[in-house]
Amino acid sequence: MAGTERLEGERRRGFAETMGPYLRPRPLAALLLGISSGFPLALLLGTMTFWLAKVGIEKKTIGFAIGLTTPYTLKFLWAPLIDRLKLPVLTRLFGQRRSWLFLIQALLFASVWMLGASQPELHLGVFAFWAIVTAFLAATQDIVIDAYRIEILPEAELPHGTANNQFGYRLGAFIAGVGTIAMASPEGLGLGWAMAYGLTGLCVLPGALAAFWAGPGLHDRVLEREPGQRAGAWLETTLIGPFREFLQRRGAVLILLFVLIYKLGDAMGQSMLNPMIVELGFSDTEFLAIKPGLAPALHSGDPAFDGLSGYLLEKLGPALGSLLDAATAAGEIRADVSPQDLLYAVAKLCAPLPDEEPDYGRRMVALLVDGLRPGGIQR
Repeated sequence: MAGTERLEGERRRGFAETMGPYLRPRPLAALLLGISSGFPLALLLGTMTFWLAKVGIEKKTIGFAIGLTTPYTLKFLWAPLIDRLKLPVLTRLFGQRRSWLFLIQALLFASVWMLGASQPELHLGVFAFWAIVTAFLAATQDIVIDAYRIEILPEAELPHGTANNQFGYRLGAFIAGVGTIAMASPEGLGLGWAMAYGLTGLCVLPGALAAFWAGPGLHDRVLEREPGQRAGAWLETTLIGPFREFLQRRGAVLILLFVLIYKLGDAMGQSMLNPMIVELGFSDTEFLAIKPGLAPALHSGDPAFDGLSGYLLEKLGPALGSLLDAATAAGEIRADVSPQDLLYAVAKLCAPLPDEEPDYGRRMVALLVDGLRPGGIQR
């Protein structure tokens, strides 16, 4: 008994030591910044396309609406300006990074609220205007947060802060995706799209609180040491110089090509996913159930999903998330197979441990292929 208690104590200490660096003030601030950074893009892509499809907007118009997020692609053009341009009063009070962050977040909250109240089925032009304004402000917020996060994290805490920031980003995207739809849907809280978007806009608050908590960034010291510059010199330092310096680096063109194409598959395959789900007749509840990460929670108490959760933690880790995505895609292709049936079957398939079922990987693939044929899925 004493040996068991000693091992349990060591296990708990090991867990505390592992998690400790992630719970320090600066990495926690990075997590909060990630929440504010992650929600707008999910709101503009996944949630917006779902909303437009629900109110009967044509698919070609929805495809055009996705192009309203172009500011995310072009934000590198004005990033140097955000780096150098000082705001009257605000920069003196809060510093370069935080002054821009507070201003952009205030405008972003207002634009998200106006976007939610724009009624696209009646005023599509007004909706498009507020969508592109929101995209521009959200992209600018990303510029500020990316720079500020790096400046507030000491080198020793940079890996933990970066991991926390990514988790916060996913959390913000989850809130803006599943959370907003659940608030707006009559099958959920039934608050309507205007209120749902407005409440989702409050996701700017974690980032603002983190900025107050963490203090000014290191960039302020650099600006204080720089003397006043004429317009030409300022333009050289702010815009021309950074681009020239990057393009002179070895492999710069390859890096740009990689950034251009590595998300091409997602862009092509995911953009119209939500409108397709709506067109196939899935209910809002079913849509929420098949969103990655939510299905196990909605099926709590189901032994199959209990086995899936344990298997996820012990054996597959992130790989199972991709498997569930694939199963979901199969359910969307086959309109006569419900997503619950597919996820249930995948969960039952994953429950055995590898030593009990050595060819579990082959069976997973076989299930997904079988799911594309009529009558292929049986409980």
